Amino acid sequence: CFWLRGLVPSNWTKEVGEIPKYSIHVVMQYLVLQPGLKWPPGDYFTDGSGGQYSDDPRLRRCGWGVAHTRKGTNNQLEILGALYGTIGDWNQTVPRSEIYAGFVAVKFSTGPITVYSDNKTFVDGFHKGRGFTRHSDNSDLWDLFWAAFDEHPQVHIIKVKAHTDDADLVSGVITPYHMAGNTCADTLAGRGAKLHELDDVTISIVNRVDALAFQVQRRLLHINLLCAKLPKEKD
Repeated sequence: CFWLRGLVPSNWTKEVGEIPKYSIHVVMQYLVLQPGLKWPPGDYFTDGSGGQYSDDPRLRRCGWGVAHTRKGTNNQLEILGALYGTIGDWNQTVPRSEIYAGFVAVKFSTGPITVYSDNKTFVDGFHKGRGFTRHSDNSDLWDLFWAAFDEHPQVHIIKVKAHTDDADLVSGVITPYHMAGNTCADTLAGRGAKLHELDDVTISIVNRVDALAFQVQRRLLHINLLCAKLPKEKD
């Protein structure tokens, strides 16, 4: 298949490196996360990231981030606590990291909270309910989320615009508080993705396989073009 068609066998570059694992890291906090001790009510910004190689599912390693915030003087963002980490298993997709970030925000908090996310998949899934998410591609992580949700007094999830700029602030699409909170969660998620980024050696191996496949495809194309120029046999 490789030498005759230039198609790389999936087992050559699929599931490269060590199997990813779930992890949680605390950046800053005013409470120690211990069993039974949770963060208080308030605002929680969440985000997910595919890391440096987000466009390549073979190399993608996803992270998530959660920032617990409040409005300070002049409605400026104050960060009360922050978490980030990795998602496990070979199925490394940004929607999964977004769902897991939401799960962490609900799992490690108590009282009424508002979760802000820029991910449509997560926000829509929440509002459509568990009956809808039960049949989704990420039903395993949704099950974790709903289990945490059932133990929580009150959870609101609100969509915020992603990748905003000054023009969005001027037009009122997003407030400075929400923009800063979303940016903070995005930074945390990127830090989480970096925790289990593949090493340079592994990445170079995948790149060499891709380069070889391209050479084979070019050679096959050249052969086909030559064959097309051959005189046709008469009947």
